[in-house]
Amino acid sequence: KTVGWEGSSVERAWRLLRECLEKIKSGECFRVVAEKILFMERSVALPLWLVEYYKKKCPEDLLRIYLKAGSVEEAGLFAISVLEQAERIKPGVPKASTRWISYTVLDQLIAALNISENEKSLAEVKSGLAKYLKRVSEESVTICEKVRY
Repeated sequence: KTVGWEGSSVERAWRLLRECLEKIKSGECFRVVAEKILFMERSVALPLWLVEYYKKKCPEDLLRIYLKAGSVEEAGLFAISVLEQAERIKPGVPKASTRWISYTVLDQLIAALNISENEKSLAEVKSGLAKYLKRVSEESVTICEKVRY
């Protein structure tokens, strides 16, 4: 099947992996693949399609995987991206998996960034988190007021 595909053997292997995961549609399989990639070879970045899967479905899971693998810088960059994306979502009642992010995971990331002394990422995550928490708080109050009346 892959012989007719364009690209190098590495590109075709990534494509085959992606197609297999999309057919299986199991979050557990995506998790195993992400962990194996990060634990086997630290110099290999996760493919963009895998990062995008997590960004859309369950961003806090990828943050946990990055932290577990010791990939603190990647976790910081991903968190910044997710928080910026959350800022762009229109107010209302969005899907929880793409909007509500566990504060506990973000707190763990901040602690890891403090230890790693990555001041730039730490400042960006803290700034993004402050904006995110302010907006979520305002939305929560608005939603609660609508429910009350």
